[in-house]
Amino acid sequence: LFNLKTNTMKKITILSLPFLIILLFLLLSGTHTKAQNADQVKATITELNTQIGKWFNAGQIDSIGLLYQKDACMIPSGQHEIKGREHYYKSLYASGFRFMANKSEPQLNSGSETFVISDSIAVLKASWAAMIGPPNENVKIKGYYLTQ
Repeated sequence: LFNLKTNTMKKITILSLPFLIILLFLLLSGTHTKAQNADQVKATITELNTQIGKWFNAGQIDSIGLLYQKDACMIPSGQHEIKGREHYYKSLYASGFRFMANKSEPQLNSGSETFVISDSIAVLKASWAAMIGPPNENVKIKGYYLTQ
């Protein structure tokens, strides 16, 4: 087989075929683009944000808590940190706070959201709108949130 003096082309083809197959396999298996993965991440985060608003307004705080680590830490603006994945949302719900809109939802997006997606981290900055207070005296408030 290694004597290339006779049937040279056949022997070169036989010897090079495994290398070409391996090279082709490596090239085709490494063509997954990060753009497709980034779109999937954005779609997943947008869907979860929609669900969080629905769960919160329905009082299903335990469903929201499952999206966070057990030792999650929330830091509301101008307040001390709140540890525990459900404590923040329970106190917020008890205060009469209810979401009106989450601007990361596609139909509400006003272009104010920012997605930054890196190798293993996705960060979203978007806005929200809510009402707080007794039912007849609700005050509309809005703000921004940052999710990692």
